[in-house]
Amino acid sequence: MGVLLVVAGAVVAVVTAVRLRRLGGSGVPGQRVAMVAEAAYLVLLLFFLAYHAARLNWLFVLVEVLLIVLGGVLVRVLVAYGSNRPEQAPAPAPDPMMTPGDTPPRREFTVPRPSLGGGVFLLAALTALAVVPVLVHNPAPATPVERASGKFTEHVDQVHGPAAMTVVSTDAAPQLADAGVPGGEAVPVRQYSTSDRQVTVLVAHHIQCTPQAVVASRDGGTVTVVVVAAPAPNAASLFPGTSARCAPQDPFTVRTAVDFWLPSDDPDAGQPITTITDTGANGPAARVP
Repeated sequence: MGVLLVVAGAVVAVVTAVRLRRLGGSGVPGQRVAMVAEAAYLVLLLFFLAYHAARLNWLFVLVEVLLIVLGGVLVRVLVAYGSNRPEQAPAPAPDPMMTPGDTPPRREFTVPRPSLGGGVFLLAALTALAVVPVLVHNPAPATPVERASGKFTEHVDQVHGPAAMTVVSTDAAPQLADAGVPGGEAVPVRQYSTSDRQVTVLVAHHIQCTPQAVVASRDGGTVTVVVVAAPAPNAASLFPGTSARCAPQDPFTVRTAVDFWLPSDDPDAGQPITTITDTGANGPAARVP
């Protein structure tokens, strides 16, 4: 979002420069000044919004952009209005040929236009509405799903913490049967992330199933896993006529981020984890930072 706002500000600056070049010396008085003032206002506030965009909701940013655009239009109108205010026509000089009984000529004056005070106040209000909420906005803390979605390059539908998973550590190659989950099935690991002994794997599975166990075997920095999911108890009633398979099947595929800890008493526990290999469903298991 921030990058788009910076690009928008750059486009405003370039378009204004092109328009000024085409305008040359023509145009009504004050038009060039009004265009420059509008562009400066827009670019400054768009860059300001881009700086803070990372912590703002997209709908909030959209409203702020609308206020900034309205403020830019008002700047152009006020500057053009102020640059072209007509002066009051002077009163005609007395005619020396007039006699006391002659009717003096009609004197015409230009009616003064309203002052700029109201417009300036409105501009200040729009600018305050575009700036102050951004400075004081304190978004709600990200949910576990939002944090996981920011970690992985694929969308995350749900998160299962360590308390929801059974971790089985084995010295041999991990097998599906080691999980001890009745009706369990290995599901593919799409991506993974590691931090010390904590591992987060993103698995894809059918919506009727739930990840329940991880069978892991460690050899130095390489961890081989089998992630096991099983159908929910009410899957048969929710999805009548479907098989009990947990393999991902569009449009019923769900992506779950599964957090688990590797045993601290493992001989290789002090080594950093470099690779996660999925031998259960042979998922791609791509590492993310």
